[in-house]
Amino acid sequence: MYKPKLKDWPYSHVRLMHITVSGLALALLVLWLLVYPSWRRLKSLRQDTEAARIELEKSGIQLDEAVLSRHISDCIASLAGDETKLGLVDVAGNAMALAIHTFADEINAAYAGESSTATKQSPVEKFVEGSTRIDYKVLYDRVYSECANWNVDISQATVSPDEDSNEPVYQQMLKLWTLRCLVRQAVENGLSFEVAKDNAPAIRALRSRAYLNEGSERTYLLEFPVMLRLQGKLENFISFAKGLQEGRRFLPIKNIEIHSTPPGDFPPGEKRELANLHFRVICSAFFVEPQPANGEQANTEPKHEN
Repeated sequence: MYKPKLKDWPYSHVRLMHITVSGLALALLVLWLLVYPSWRRLKSLRQDTEAARIELEKSGIQLDEAVLSRHISDCIASLAGDETKLGLVDVAGNAMALAIHTFADEINAAYAGESSTATKQSPVEKFVEGSTRIDYKVLYDRVYSECANWNVDISQATVSPDEDSNEPVYQQMLKLWTLRCLVRQAVENGLSFEVAKDNAPAIRALRSRAYLNEGSERTYLLEFPVMLRLQGKLENFISFAKGLQEGRRFLPIKNIEIHSTPPGDFPPGEKRELANLHFRVICSAFFVEPQPANGEQANTEPKHEN
């Protein structure tokens, strides 16, 4: 029986065979390199979805689409608020605005007239980027003198102008403003600073803390805690505490300890009054750093409920 060899095939048939084999090889290659990995990812995604569904069913969470849609709508309404109630977004914006206003007067007084028209820098940007060691020394001497007039020594409260520090100058200046504000608030409300037996400072700036957005390395909020050891009457301390969050001032108390004379230490027959209490308080000031040019600026004026 005659069996033609490949060389005996008509040229058109040979060419068709080459095209068919090449097409099959190409199809297999595409299947292996593109389709198969996509299929594996899809399979893994389906498995993860099914596992998540089973876990949700076990947890008792409502999986009905209509119920979830209503829940999402309620969450959006809570964020946005309405005409009678502020939403969480505005509440957070108000808190950031308070942080800005705490130091606004000092910054504007020192840097508003130095804002660069060419670069359109705000006083806050000028303060952060342009404050120098000379500015810090001048401010330190002024605050030291003011506190000394109130019989308060801040020489151990923060970094001296003669000391080296890796902390940015503007942050050191913010600490000084915080110290001065707290000392004035305490003195004006009739409190005195406690003299410790170990000569520890009665007021001291603690390590500052930076807050970052999730997934970002940029600081959006700075906290400057200050420890104070005070003594005086309870009503005076209550007035002091109220004044920490009045007007444009926002220096909330983060931690507080109150000590009084133990009842057994009062002489017999003496009226047991809490006339001289000892308070150890940590208050914090906050500062919002300027955002990049393409970033969303923090609110500068708080919104109010109608």
